[in-house]
Amino acid sequence: MMQASGLRTSAGLAGALGVSPQAISNYRKRGAVPAYLIMKFSEKFEVSLDWLVRGKGFPAGGARPVPRLEVQEYLSGCLPLSPEELVYVGMMLVVFRRGNRLSAGAVKSAVEETYSRL
Repeated sequence: MMQASGLRTSAGLAGALGVSPQAISNYRKRGAVPAYLIMKFSEKFEVSLDWLVRGKGFPAGGARPVPRLEVQEYLSGCLPLSPEELVYVGMMLVVFRRGNRLSAGAVKSAVEETYSRL
């Protein structure tokens, strides 16, 4: 986020996102940033969510990420969720939040592969 925004300090990033510098420090220690802040950053700085989350969309040798994809593009066709879909989305969130890295990686890989075939 610091690279994409051009901000030089955690305090500057915190101010841009409307959180405390301590919150930024905590996210760094945990190695995780809440999704709502990633989306807020993407909107504010017009940075691709793919680049922020997965490092994709960054031009080779480029200094700045490519323009962000619209959040609606990710959500199009997804809402509203059926009860069954909601259960599976919830289960995936549990895997990401409580599962080990191997499990979360397997789910991410399966979703990415399936998504790329759509």
